[in-house]
Amino acid sequence: MNEIECRIIDRLTELFSFVQIDDLQFEVEKKDLIEATAISVTGERTCMIKAEVRETNRSIYIPNMLLPHEMRGLGLGMRMLWLIFLTAEHYGYSLYLTMLTDSFKQRMLGRGALPAAEHDVLQIVKTTNLYSKDDPNNHLYMGVRL
Repeated sequence: MNEIECRIIDRLTELFSFVQIDDLQFEVEKKDLIEATAISVTGERTCMIKAEVRETNRSIYIPNMLLPHEMRGLGLGMRMLWLIFLTAEHYGYSLYLTMLTDSFKQRMLGRGALPAAEHDVLQIVKTTNLYSKDDPNNHLYMGVRL
């Protein structure tokens, strides 16, 4: 595992340490890709986000995001993207979203993500609005530095 992967895991782990949702625990680890998983008390596992770091072209690809019902509407999806983008930018990497549903693609275009050269791929850039007014932890992240 390289330094940027370790930093992404650290940032996501820190984020989930602030999340207080009854009956959910979180795990962030590197398998083939970096994966953040929500685990219910029944043992059901939901992979919330995957991230692939490619050193060859200094890019990070996020092929899917899926939040458990209990986590929707809290701004956590945008917060995960923001933390990964901040880390990517720090290391001189680009961040891309792939395998997008039409509705998510439209929402991210509305937030300022840019279409990439590949079909159905969006790039997250500095001007992409990853802020969520619904995130109860916004105050914890204002001015965060890596």
